Formats: sequence, C-alpha cells, structure tokens
Amino acid sequence: MLSVNELLPPFEPTRKNLYHYTTQEGLLGIAKTRSLWTTSIIHLNDSAEYNYALALADLKLMSKLEKCEGKEREFYERILSSLGPMKHFTLYVGSFSELGDSLSQWRAYTHNGVGFSVGFKDTYLLSLATKQAYRLARCIYDEKEHQQIISKLVDSLQPSEDEENELKMFLGNLAMIAPVLKSVAFKDEKEWRVVSEISLMMTPGEVEFRAGKSMLIPYRNFKLEDDKGMLQMSELYMGPTPNKELSQASLLQLGISKKLANPLVVQVSQIPYRSW
Repeated sequence: MLSVNELLPPFEPTRKNLYHYTTQEGLLGIAKTRSLWTTSIIHLNDSAEYNYALALADLKLMSKLEKCEGKEREFYERILSSLGPMKHFTLYVGSFSELGDSLSQWRAYTHNGVGFSVGFKDTYLLSLATKQAYRLARCIYDEKEHQQIISKLVDSLQPSEDEENELKMFLGNLAMIAPVLKSVAFKDEKEWRVVSEISLMMTPGEVEFRAGKSMLIPYRNFKLEDDKGMLQMSELYMGPTPNKELSQASLLQLGISKKLANPLVVQVSQIPYRSW
C-alpha cells in the first residue's frame, strides 16, 4: 500500500508565506486563543468537496471488479462497500492561500473586505502541523491529476492475509487525500490546507462547537504559537479600508499586546475594493 507521501506531490518548504483570511472578530479570536479553528470537513459550506474523491475511488474500484473474480472480487467488493461509511468520517481542515491580497478572498472570507489575511511561513506551519498530528498540503485542481492519484491508491491495494489492516490503510490514505482534491473552479484561490488525522474518538474538550446557519459546526483548535508563546505572524494584510493609518496603528498595538510577532509586518491591501 502506497503512503500519502508517495501519492501526493512532494512538499518542499520554501519559507514562503501562506495566508489565512479572516474577519476582525476572527483575528481577535486568533490573538486570544493562540489558535486557528479547523472545521469538520463534512460540515464545510461545500459538502461535495470530500465526497468527490470518494466518488472517484468508487469508479476505480468498480472497474477493478469487472476484471476479477473469486476471492479477489470479494476483496474489492468489501473495499467498495466501505466507502459509504467514509462519508461520516470526521477530520478537520484549516485553509490558507498563497495570495495575501486577493479580491476574491476578501469578498469570500471577510465582511465586505473588512478583515485581514494573516501570513505564516510554510516552514512554521509545517512544524506546527507535525506536532499536532496534522498534514500541511497544497490543494490540487487538475482533474487528470486527481484521477491519477486515486488510480495509484486503488492499484496499490493487494489482497493479503491481513485484509483488515489493508482496508484500514486504504481508508486512512483516501481520507487524507480527499480534502486536497478540489474543483478547477477554485484554482485562483491557490489554497493550502492543514488536515487532521481521522478522528474516531475524542477526549473531552478536544472538539468545540460554533453556531452555523442551520446547525452546530464542530471544530478543533489548531495551535499557532511557538514554544515561547509567540504567534510568529510573518506578515499581516489589512483589507481595503478608508482608515489606513488608524487601522495600521491599532494592529501594531495589538501585535505588541498579544505577542503576535516581533516585529509585526503590516501591509495595506492594494485592491481597489470599496464597501464604504
């Protein structure tokens, strides 16, 4: 069975910035809790995201079934039947972008552009993710590449005496891959994600809940501070605002008060977007 590292493109940290877009309330929450909310993937706005990879795996397994018989066929039938329950697996994701000042991101993730994009070095996020059993990965938007990845995963399945472990590894790998296979329609977002391991059992307090539009949304805190209590923001963009000087001054005060970075680099959005 191939590992996730063998299935996804290699990640070589470059110390480039990755940005998380958020509202004013979101930034204050990050500063207070020293963490970022990572949301249950099955509760995201686009619930089809996760199921897309499962559908690709379903098609590939069906093609396998047409070419085999006997015990091998029974093996693939069992794998195929396991995809249904996967729709209820819980893992948590947090989003970042390679773009620190993007009009589409200001519109999508802030209140009419009033908000911030918080930048962290990819090396810093990788170290935090590793400590918290998360994976940092770039989203893939090419449909042919999606099919190649899923085909490699399914083709690496081998009937064996330890069928239970083979099934467990397959489902685990598919669950970790699914969050980074995204529609080409979102390509301009240039998204990266931190993805948790599958959560089957939680300790009390590990999962929190926030109010959604029609239901409660489970989330986990992804810790952002380093060993010295600093958040290590490498750059902080202010969204379009008519009060640039005052906003920048208040951000610098927040940076000192809440130990966001030393020094805190504040940039002003250059997007000609007006909501006032």
